Amino acid sequence: MKLAKGFRGRYFSLAAIAATVSCINLQAVENSVQSHEQRIAQTTEREIDDDVEELEDIVVESALPSSSKLKNLTSDVTVITSEELEEKHYNSVVEALKSQADIQITQYGGPGQASSFTMRGMHAKYVLVMIDGIRVNDPSNPSGYAQLEHLSLGDVDRIEIVKGSQSGVWGADAAAGVINIVTKQSRKGLHLSGGLMAGSHTTHRGDIALSYATDRFDVKAGFDGLKTDGYPPKTDSNFDAADIERTYFAKAGINFSSDTRLEGSYRKIVSDTEYEATRYAPPTYAPQPYKAAAESDLDFYRAKLTHRWRDFDFALYGNGSEFERTYHEDQENLYKGKEYEGGLKGRYDYGEGTLDLGYTHRESKMDQIAGNSVDEKVKNNAVYGAIVHRMLNDRFIANVTFRYDDYDKYEDKTTGKVGLKYLLPFAKDAFVAANAGNGYRVPSLFERFGGAWNTEANPDLDPEKTASYDVSAGAWGFSVTYFYNEIDDLIQWQSGATWMDPSRYENVPGKSKIQGVDISYRRAFETIPSSLSVAYTYTDAKDADDQRLLNTPRHRATAGYTLYPSDRLSLGLDVEYAKDYLSYGYPQNRQMGEYIVWNAVVNYGFEEYGGVYLKVVNLFDEEYQLVDGYNTEEQSVYAGWRFSY
Repeated sequence: MKLAKGFRGRYFSLAAIAATVSCINLQAVENSVQSHEQRIAQTTEREIDDDVEELEDIVVESALPSSSKLKNLTSDVTVITSEELEEKHYNSVVEALKSQADIQITQYGGPGQASSFTMRGMHAKYVLVMIDGIRVNDPSNPSGYAQLEHLSLGDVDRIEIVKGSQSGVWGADAAAGVINIVTKQSRKGLHLSGGLMAGSHTTHRGDIALSYATDRFDVKAGFDGLKTDGYPPKTDSNFDAADIERTYFAKAGINFSSDTRLEGSYRKIVSDTEYEATRYAPPTYAPQPYKAAAESDLDFYRAKLTHRWRDFDFALYGNGSEFERTYHEDQENLYKGKEYEGGLKGRYDYGEGTLDLGYTHRESKMDQIAGNSVDEKVKNNAVYGAIVHRMLNDRFIANVTFRYDDYDKYEDKTTGKVGLKYLLPFAKDAFVAANAGNGYRVPSLFERFGGAWNTEANPDLDPEKTASYDVSAGAWGFSVTYFYNEIDDLIQWQSGATWMDPSRYENVPGKSKIQGVDISYRRAFETIPSSLSVAYTYTDAKDADDQRLLNTPRHRATAGYTLYPSDRLSLGLDVEYAKDYLSYGYPQNRQMGEYIVWNAVVNYGFEEYGGVYLKVVNLFDEEYQLVDGYNTEEQSVYAGWRFSY
C-alpha cells in the first residue's frame, strides 16, 4: 500500500480512517486499507502522487514468541488500533473490549468496580492479559485472572486479541487466548500529546505524554488521570460510588548500534474506589450494606536487551508485576502478590519462514490474602519454540508452536498448536484457515494454598487441561469462524456442610464443552465516504453436567457505522447487543434478559494539532444489567479535546 506524503499529519490520516472498521481482522485488513486509501483521496480532493511511502503491515507482538506480521499468522487475531481508540474515545480498556462481539464484560457497577470477562465463552482465568508483554494476571486474585477495571488507555497504541489456545507460546493462563496492551513508541524529535475530557457523573479526565527521540536514544514519560462521582453500584444502593484513577508511565531506550538496543519501562497504577460492602453484625447478623473504600497499587516494569547478528535476533529480558489491594480501608483485608519472569529468546529468519526458540523462568508469589500472611509461591522453568513456514508463493502458511513446562509443584506439561492457512486466488482477502492446540491452567495460588478464613488449602489440585479448535474462512470482507473448546478437570469452589465449615477448591470430573460461531463483515464505502463493521457471536457453553456456564450470552452482536462528510469531520454510531445469559444468584442462578445499547460520537479535527469530540454513551437510556443486581451506565454525555505537537 502507498500513502501520499501530503496526507501525513492530518487528524484523520489514512490509518485513522482504516481504524474505523471497528477492529482490524487478520484476513480483511489489506483490502480494507486499500479501499480507505481510495476514499481519502476522493474526500480531500487530492490524488495520490508518485512521492509516496510504504504503509507497513500491521505487526502483532503476542501471537508468537516474537513479533510477526498479521499475514503470517494462522490464529484468529483482532487488533484494536490506536486510531480506533482515538476516534471512539473509549474511557478504559473495559470499554474498548465491550466493542468485541466475542468478549462479554461483567462489572459490578461503574468505573473502578470489580470486573471480569469471558472470551468465546472461556472465563478470564484462561486468558493471559499483558501490557507490553508484562503479565497483568494477579496472583493474589482468588482465580488468578487479570482485573481490568483500573487499566486506562493513556499512551496505548493498540490492543491485540489472540483467540484460541496459546499455551504453546505462553504456557498456563493462556489456554483461551491472549490480550496484549501495547503502548506507543517515541517518535523522532520532541513531541507533546494528551487531552482533556469532562462529562456526566462529574467526570473529569486528563492525560499528557512528553517524548524525545534521536537515532541514539529515546525517552517518554506521562500521566493519565480520571476522577468521577460515578453512580450507585447496586440497583438498591443509596449513594454514588466515586472513583479516582492515576496512571504514571515512563519508557526509555538506547541504541548502542544499529543492531543492539537496551530499553526499559515502568508503569504505576493507583486507584481509590468506593463500593457497597455488607457486614453481618450481632445480635441479629442481618446483612447491613454500607459504603466502603478500596485502594489498589499496581506496578509493572521491564528491561530488555536485543541484538541482531546476521539472520538471528536475540532478546534477553526481565519482567515484574506487583499487586497490592486493600478493601474496607482495613489492613485485615489486604491482598498482595508478585510476578517475576526472565528469559532469553532468539529468532532465525531462513527466507521461507522463521524459527523461534526460548527459555523462561517464572515465579508467582502470594504474600497476603484477606490480611492473612500466606507467603507461598510457585516456580516454573520452560523451553518453547515456534515455526512459521510459507509455501506455494506465500499462499500456504503453517504455524507450529510447542512448549515444555517444568513446575516445582505440578507435573511437567507439554503443549502446542498447529495452524494452517491458505490464501485463495479468487479474491484479494479470500482465505481458509484451521488451528488445533492443547493448553492447561495451573491452580491459582489461592485455590491451592487457601488463605481466607472460609477456604482451606488443597495441595492435591491438578491443573485444568484444555483443547482448542477453530476453522475459519473469509472473502470480500466476510469472515466466518467455528470454534470448539474443552476443559477437563475443571476447578470449582466446593462449600462446606454449613456456612461455618471450611470450603475448598476441587477438580470436578468430566469435560466442559464450549462451541460457537463468529461471523463478521467489514466494508469501506467510496461513493458515500463511510465504513461499516458488523460482528455476531453465537456461544453454547456447558459444564460436565450439561449446565450452562455463567456470564456467556448465547447471542451477542456489535456493529459500527462511521460517516465522513469531510476530511475533518466524522460521525459515528455503535451498537452492542446481547441475549440469553446467566448471572450468579442464590439459591439459583438468574436468567438475564436481552439488551441493546447505542453509543454515538462526533469528531472534528483542526487543520493541525488535534481536534475536539462529543460522545454520548447509552444514547437511548437503555436499562440493563451485566450482573444481576448491579447498575450499568445510564445515558451520559462527554466532551473532550485531543492535541498532539
